Amino acid sequence: MLRRLYIKNFILVEELDIEFNEGFNVFTGETGAGKSIIVDAISYLCGARIDRNIIRNNAFKAYIEGFFDVDLFLRSTLENDGYEIDDYLIISREVNSDNKSVIRINGRTTTLSYVSSLMENYLDIHSQRDSQYLLKKTNHLHLLDEYSHDSRLLNEVEESCRKYQSLVKEKQESAASVYSEKDYDLFKYELDEIDNANIKEGEEDELLDMEKRAKNSYHFIEAIAQVDELFNGDEGIDSKLYSITRLLSDDEFSDIASAINESYYNLKDSIDSLMSLKNKYEFDENDLENIENRLFEINRIKRKYGNSLKAINDYRDDLLKKIEYLDNREEYLSKIDKQIEEAYKIYRDKANELSKIRHSNARNLETDIVKELGDLMLNNAQFIVSIEEKEDSPKGFDDVEFLISTNVGQQPRQLIKVASGGEISRLMLGLKTVFTKLMGIKTVIFDEIDVGVSGKAATAIGLKMLSLSKDAMVISITHSAQVAALADHHYYVEKSNDEINTSSSIRLLGYEERVNELAIMQSSIINDTSIQAAKQLLDRKNEA
Repeated sequence: MLRRLYIKNFILVEELDIEFNEGFNVFTGETGAGKSIIVDAISYLCGARIDRNIIRNNAFKAYIEGFFDVDLFLRSTLENDGYEIDDYLIISREVNSDNKSVIRINGRTTTLSYVSSLMENYLDIHSQRDSQYLLKKTNHLHLLDEYSHDSRLLNEVEESCRKYQSLVKEKQESAASVYSEKDYDLFKYELDEIDNANIKEGEEDELLDMEKRAKNSYHFIEAIAQVDELFNGDEGIDSKLYSITRLLSDDEFSDIASAINESYYNLKDSIDSLMSLKNKYEFDENDLENIENRLFEINRIKRKYGNSLKAINDYRDDLLKKIEYLDNREEYLSKIDKQIEEAYKIYRDKANELSKIRHSNARNLETDIVKELGDLMLNNAQFIVSIEEKEDSPKGFDDVEFLISTNVGQQPRQLIKVASGGEISRLMLGLKTVFTKLMGIKTVIFDEIDVGVSGKAATAIGLKMLSLSKDAMVISITHSAQVAALADHHYYVEKSNDEINTSSSIRLLGYEERVNELAIMQSSIINDTSIQAAKQLLDRKNEA
């Protein structure tokens, strides 16, 4: 969720630092006070286009910074992309008077497209003028699948479709290929060359290790020979130590002679151990030549047919297919036709199973959505998940679209074509109550979606936002006292003027301030009646 927002020299704001709380947050204030500045600032942090017109008068640049909680998925994505993440994801954005804009993640410059893709399933901004992901038909299949919770079958359908498509492509390429007798001879020659090379897994590494030891063996044997000469030669250490022990044979030197004698035998044992290693390092020059010849052959085959054993074997498999095709063209085509038929049957069986699950869950989704819309006083609403068959694809053969009717006798139509703004707002809110948790969205922002809605409908919107805030942090810009009264946290946006500039500021309201603001929102005046009415609204929050 969004934890903190810092703004400097942005439109009407000179400097602002807001800490957000979990749950349901509302922003209220007079028209033109700058409530939507909050939404605009957050949208710029999420990758929206920006220009220098947002810079406050008499300032050289505007700066926005947001602190976001990091869940496991977000952390994994960022770390895999090379970003260092501590407790928070910090996104900052600045634009200067030359219209140069910079966006950063934890201090590191990044791109708008990257931030936009990163945040699209983390934070959702909705207003009546926005076309959100729920309105786009291209997202409806994915939303239904998210609701269905069957990733295993989805993966199986995709895998079986890829296999079927691969076989079809293989047949098409084979049928389109025209090979000559010369090509056939070349294929056979290359296959024999690869088979004769008979490269084994791990063979090259083993040979390189043997080559290294063989080249080092000469130096080891030379060192052992020199040690042998220094110890056992005519003028070696062995005879000199023996002479020393004889010179110290008198009892007066017995202790020293004994120590020297013990050192002598320890040294002799070590030399004998060293001599025993000589055979280990002896290496036949013919063996080294054979190793080098074999490595040369392996590298020649790799240069010609692939830089790894897998690439060579893949090339070999392709040669076999070509040779088999030329040797038994009719039989080969018959064989691959059978493979295609079997692969398609597997795909269709799994796609049919997936389609049945989608149809079943579509009815459950319709029931859940209609219930949510009923809570929002759209009692006559019909929500239809239309599923029609289309061409085969890795996602199956279902074409999914959400349709809605909000009035009795009205045929269900595309979401984008439903009637009034108020209905769209409530419809979107009902859908988001179901889909927000499924999509993993952490923060949902509503920008004046309750415009034109009042009375019980406004209260229903507020209650639904309150319900939604159990799964994600909700921020709402509102003119409705019924909505504002149901929030967990109420911020007030106000505007002030001096001789030079107009400024907006925001503060979190305490209980008494909140009562006064709700009284003004309801009645435009503060008196005993409006105060009492405001307190009654707040009491409803405690009952919700």
